[in-house]
Amino acid sequence: MILDLKYTLALSFIKGIGNVTARQLILRHESAELAWESVNANHGFQLALDPISENSMYKNQWLDLAEKELDFCFKNNIQILTYFDENYPILLKNCPDAPLILFTKGNDHPSNKKHIAIVGTRKITTYGLQFLKQCMHDLKEHQLTIVSGLAYGCDFEAQKLALDLGIPTWAVMANSLGRVYPLAHREIAHDILEQGGWVSETPSFKRVLPEFFVKRNRIIAGMSHTTVVIESAFKGGSLSTAKYANDYNRPVFALPGRVNDPLSEGCNALIKRGKAKILTSPDDILHFFQLHKTISNQELDFYLDLSDDEKQIFQHLQLLGKLHLDQLSIDLNRSSFELLPILLNLELKQVIKSGSGNYFEIIT
Repeated sequence: MILDLKYTLALSFIKGIGNVTARQLILRHESAELAWESVNANHGFQLALDPISENSMYKNQWLDLAEKELDFCFKNNIQILTYFDENYPILLKNCPDAPLILFTKGNDHPSNKKHIAIVGTRKITTYGLQFLKQCMHDLKEHQLTIVSGLAYGCDFEAQKLALDLGIPTWAVMANSLGRVYPLAHREIAHDILEQGGWVSETPSFKRVLPEFFVKRNRIIAGMSHTTVVIESAFKGGSLSTAKYANDYNRPVFALPGRVNDPLSEGCNALIKRGKAKILTSPDDILHFFQLHKTISNQELDFYLDLSDDEKQIFQHLQLLGKLHLDQLSIDLNRSSFELLPILLNLELKQVIKSGSGNYFEIIT
């Protein structure tokens, strides 16, 4: 197959020809240039499509724009990946609406390592941020890549933590890679280039429209093995990323929250409707990837010092957090009288602490 970038770009610019049709045309003609000529000649175009605007089909303005785009990308060190390139993300390629063209910039390609999309509210709470920090720290020792949208709130925090912990991260943008949006994130965006990169399907001459952000979300989900939603309102933007992941048959994890918390309504709804797995610990993600947390020698010595009964309670509190004695009794199917001496031993070993009202939690 002959892939001429200029003609491939021009096909991607024509109004009325979508990503799927453009890919089919190139495959059919085994050449981007021949596909372009067939469109302009208006013959051999027998696919079941909506009518294409003649003004778009017959004007070579798209070829002129393609040449300008090639020059722009060269001057700005932006790489152009076509759907047919070897370095095109394989997970995204498996999506039916994968972009014909991806613009990328960075020190790496968005390769086929294990990718996790982390998205959420712009108004991330202390609860969400603390869980995110715990999650990222547990993921750092594994060869994972974080994908997000560089937006305010959860996206920014996830990608900042990734940088701090040395985890590769890709920022998927709705705008052209000629600039950073939001501008306030310019510094972190340039830091991302050192251990990951930027991705967009938007060429330099297009003005960013609101719908581009939703389209951007399909790339976030499409590049990733799984999508994690940290917090979201009932109509939060990150829910569109979760929907795309569901459509692509990729698992979604959602952090549950209080039923009366507006910033948890979206996550709770995903879980309730079976659209997401409940996320109670970073181990849920590690188990999905069939990874195991590495335990340090110090942690191992501490863990071996616990009896089997103590380990059971410790693991349960580690997974679910602060719990009432009655809840522990129900969860572990053991009487309160049986649990109390074990809990006392854990307190004496300074592993857990008790609070008022018979609540227990791990000492961190």
